[in-house]
Amino acid sequence: MVDTEIDSHITDAIAKQRTIEKRNSITPLQSEDVAGAIVYAVTQPLRVNVNEILIRPTEQGW
Repeated sequence: MVDTEIDSHITDAIAKQRTIEKRNSITPLQSEDVAGAIVYAVTQPLRVNVNEILIRPTEQGW
Protein backbone atom coordinates (compact mmCIF):
# COMPACT_ATOMS: atom_id res chain seq x y z
CA MET A 1 0.00 0.00 0.00
CA VAL A 2 1.32 3.39 -1.01
CA ASP A 3 0.07 6.63 0.50
CA THR A 4 -1.79 8.10 -2.50
CA GLU A 5 -5.14 9.63 -3.30
CA ILE A 6 -6.43 6.33 -4.71
CA ASP A 7 -9.35 6.13 -2.27
CA SER A 8 -10.79 9.33 -3.76
CA HIS A 9 -11.24 7.40 -7.03
CA ILE A 10 -12.96 4.34 -5.50
CA THR A 11 -16.70 4.47 -6.16
CA ASP A 12 -17.74 1.41 -4.15
CA ALA A 13 -18.37 2.61 -0.59
CA ILE A 14 -17.40 -0.69 1.07
CA ALA A 15 -14.17 -1.03 -0.91
CA LYS A 16 -13.33 2.60 -0.20
CA GLN A 17 -13.85 2.15 3.54
CA ARG A 18 -11.73 -1.03 3.59
CA THR A 19 -8.92 0.73 1.75
CA ILE A 20 -8.96 3.63 4.20
CA GLU A 21 -9.04 1.28 7.20
CA LYS A 22 -6.15 -0.78 5.84
CA ARG A 23 -4.05 2.33 5.16
CA ASN A 24 -4.73 3.62 8.67
CA SER A 25 -3.72 0.29 10.23
CA ILE A 26 -0.16 0.31 8.79
CA THR A 27 2.56 2.74 7.82
CA PRO A 28 2.10 2.90 4.03
CA LEU A 29 4.92 3.44 1.58
CA GLN A 30 5.64 6.99 0.52
CA SER A 31 6.24 8.09 -3.06
CA GLU A 32 9.94 8.54 -2.23
CA ASP A 33 10.16 4.83 -1.38
CA VAL A 34 8.92 3.84 -4.83
CA ALA A 35 11.06 6.50 -6.51
CA GLY A 36 14.14 5.15 -4.76
CA ALA A 37 13.51 1.69 -6.19
CA ILE A 38 13.07 3.12 -9.67
CA VAL A 39 16.31 5.07 -9.38
CA TYR A 40 18.06 1.90 -8.26
CA ALA A 41 16.75 -0.06 -11.26
CA VAL A 42 17.63 2.52 -13.91
CA THR A 43 21.09 3.33 -12.57
CA GLN A 44 22.49 -0.19 -12.68
CA PRO A 45 25.36 -0.97 -15.05
CA LEU A 46 24.37 -2.27 -18.49
CA ARG A 47 25.38 -5.80 -17.43
CA VAL A 48 22.58 -5.78 -14.83
CA ASN A 49 19.02 -6.61 -15.84
CA VAL A 50 16.42 -5.76 -13.20
CA ASN A 51 13.42 -7.86 -14.21
CA GLU A 52 11.15 -7.29 -11.25
CA ILE A 53 10.87 -5.19 -8.14
CA LEU A 54 8.35 -5.98 -5.41
CA ILE A 55 7.89 -3.20 -2.90
CA ARG A 56 5.62 -3.64 0.08
CA PRO A 57 5.34 -1.97 3.48
CA THR A 58 6.89 -4.15 6.17
CA GLU A 59 3.55 -4.19 8.05
CA GLN A 60 1.42 -5.18 5.04
CA GLY A 61 0.45 -8.84 5.15
CA TRP A 62 -1.42 -9.06 1.85
